[in-house]
Amino acid sequence: MRKIIIMILLTFVSCTKTKRVDEKSRCEVIQDLKIQAITKGDESAYGTYLDFTSQDKNYYDVLTISLIMNQKYKSKKSYYQIFRSIVSIKKEGIYEPKQIERLSKVDRNYALYYLKEGAKLNIVNCQVALEKVYRNGYGSKVEFNKSDSVYKILENNKALGDFYRRNRKNKSNVDEIN
Repeated sequence: MRKIIIMILLTFVSCTKTKRVDEKSRCEVIQDLKIQAITKGDESAYGTYLDFTSQDKNYYDVLTISLIMNQKYKSKKSYYQIFRSIVSIKKEGIYEPKQIERLSKVDRNYALYYLKEGAKLNIVNCQVALEKVYRNGYGSKVEFNKSDSVYKILENNKALGDFYRRNRKNKSNVDEIN
């Protein structure tokens, strides 16, 4: 009987704790994540914040937080997010690399700067997007030599290499992954 009472009490205590977490609004959680990211440079909080806001069309906020994370904490995730946010601004939050063509020259160069810097740091998302920009000539002329050089780096990537090697002859297939 004693064990049953203890089990009921434990169940009750765990349910009340869960209820308190559920009562916390989504906005409060996002706000807490932003504060942890900005004040402490917490990569986990920043990543979770990006996950929470990926469905929202809150690209100005993501851009601001990403710039802070980049400048203050040198976050590797921030390079791609800065590029993605700048490009998304023109399409009201929908990310399409082709949209870089619609940016002003200053905005395009700013977005490409972060994309290129991220690619130099071996950030795969940046390399994938940069290869696509070079191959399709988004925002400038088509640059096959640069595209091929980035493509070779991606072919040697442990996670994506097989996919890139299989699609070497039909590179447009790789557009589906980013």
